[in-house]
Amino acid sequence: MQIRPLLPDEIEPCRSLVHSVFDRFEAPDYSREGIASFYAFLDSVPEQFNSGALKIWAALREDRLIGVLAMRDGRHIYLLFVDPGFHRQGIARALVQTAADFARENGQKQLTVNSLPYAVPVYHRLGFSDLSAEQTADGIRFTPMRCLL
Repeated sequence: MQIRPLLPDEIEPCRSLVHSVFDRFEAPDYSREGIASFYAFLDSVPEQFNSGALKIWAALREDRLIGVLAMRDGRHIYLLFVDPGFHRQGIARALVQTAADFARENGQKQLTVNSLPYAVPVYHRLGFSDLSAEQTADGIRFTPMRCLL
């Protein structure tokens, strides 16, 4: 597996991966409002990536995009999605480690995330702790979490 910065021509495959994983694991438990809000959020990713507001890493196996992690503000995980065929193979861990290394190199002391419900146990295994109970904003359910570096 290779982890590297996402290339500009990979933004649409990145969005497609996130969209399909969200639809499979999160959308069934979301309201229509929440699904629409998440899709609108996802639609903003290309502009944020192109402006430099988001740093995105790609996990690839044999040139196939199998995972992505997007980070903003040098410390906040914005997206972390892995192709279901590659779950439980250390891909999320490797992506988070890459983000943590980047954050440390840039003087950050912690990583934060607003985890979608399906990913909360994953983030716990990766060393994150809940900052509060699950919340809902614009129909999107999330648990604020952090990991000290």
